[in-house]
Amino acid sequence: MSVRSRLRSAFVSSSYKVYLRLFGGGTDLFQVSERIVEYPFAVEAALQLPKGSTVAVFGCHADLLTTLLPTLGFDTHGVDVKEFRLPREGFTFHKEDARKTSFPDAHFDAVFAISTVEHIGLFDADETGDQKAVREMLRVLKPGGMFVVTVPFASSSKVIPMFERIYDRASLIQLLEGFEVEAICPYATEPGALWHPIRIEDAPAPQQKTNCAALVRARRPPQS
Repeated sequence: MSVRSRLRSAFVSSSYKVYLRLFGGGTDLFQVSERIVEYPFAVEAALQLPKGSTVAVFGCHADLLTTLLPTLGFDTHGVDVKEFRLPREGFTFHKEDARKTSFPDAHFDAVFAISTVEHIGLFDADETGDQKAVREMLRVLKPGGMFVVTVPFASSSKVIPMFERIYDRASLIQLLEGFEVEAICPYATEPGALWHPIRIEDAPAPQQKTNCAALVRARRPPQS
C-alpha cells in the first residue's frame, strides 16, 4: 500500500471514529433515535383516518410527518414557533405557539405531536407549558378525533432544565387528562441494542439522554 493510500485510510478511519463519538454516543454501534419507532406508530394511526382528513402536526419543524401525511392524502397543517416554509402540496404552515393557536374549536380530525410536548415551556419559564399545549390540542380536535403523541418515558418523572421533561406513568396520565386513551406503547433501547417494546412497569430510570419513550394514541371523547 502506498503512503498516500495509507494516509487516506487513516484519515477515513479517524473521521469515522469522530463521527461515531459525536452522533453514536461514543459506541461502535450507531445509536438510532426513538424516531425509528415513533414515525411508524404515527403513520399506522394515520392510516385509520379517511383520506382527505384534516390533520395537524404540532412541532412540525423538520418533522418527517410534514411530508408523509400529505403524501397519504391528508390536508396537513404544521404548527411551530420556528419558521418552516415547506413548499409542498397538501401542507400549510402556521407560525404559532402550540399553547395558543388561532384555529377554531373542533377543527382537526387528528393531531400529531412527535417528541414535541416535552419541550414546550422549558425555554420561557412556563412550568405547565406542556399541559397548556395538550389542552390546546384537545380544543382544536373534533369530538372523536385522534391524538397521537410521543414523549420521553421512565420509571419516575424528571425535568432536564432547558431541554425536556421525562414522564412516568402518573405524569403521563395527568398530561392526557380529558382524552380517552386507546394505547400507551413504551419502547426502550440500551447500548448495543435497537429500540424494542417493553412493559410500562419495566421502564428504566430517567437519564440525561432519552432511552425510553411512550407512544400514545388517544381520542377526544365524542359529544354526548
